[in-house]
Amino acid sequence: MGHKRERGSHGRRPRVSLNPKDRAEALNLVRTMSGGTTSKPPDGPTAAFLADMFAACVKLQPGPSYYSALWTCGVWFTGYHEPENWPDPLKHWARIRRPEARQCFHNSAMAVISGPANDEAGLDYYEGFVAFPACPVPIEHAWLGTAAGGVAVDLTLPVNDAEECRDFSNFRAGAVYCGVKIPAGFLARVTIADECTGPRLSQWLAVAVDSARGPG
Repeated sequence: MGHKRERGSHGRRPRVSLNPKDRAEALNLVRTMSGGTTSKPPDGPTAAFLADMFAACVKLQPGPSYYSALWTCGVWFTGYHEPENWPDPLKHWARIRRPEARQCFHNSAMAVISGPANDEAGLDYYEGFVAFPACPVPIEHAWLGTAAGGVAVDLTLPVNDAEECRDFSNFRAGAVYCGVKIPAGFLARVTIADECTGPRLSQWLAVAVDSARGPG
């Protein structure tokens, strides 16, 4: 759902080092991906559709990959909080910064990097897919949440409704998300290095796999 390139354009992304906390998360991610277990989706056909898609992609692309990370380590969320139910620090930040329609990667990243989502609201950045029962076509997406899953904090879908001057709440009822957490420290450093916001999961996985292989 969109991203913002704040300055310049880069053909090659610079290497981003990991702090000790992010390195530990990277190693745990790779270990889980290699462990042969899978994340358990919630009940229902929309979640099953997403899980089946991940499984099919893993068969086509064995080994550590975008889809194997979601298949083994993905955290599942069902539904999303309306803005009036967001944590108070996040509501205050959103009134000032005004999340933008169709800019899920930018909205979610900036809420973690420069906003209160992580430090004050206890929310992390998740990236993966969202699907809806009315149209179960997976959409690459970013949102906020916790490791427990549950209900997502989606900064973008309510803004999309407001900009379109339409209420898509019936269409989006029963939304199902599956995503991998990307640590705030890594997200901040890579955003500064690339001078833009955008999809980060593939980049995080590449750095995590490199980290698991050891220094070099």
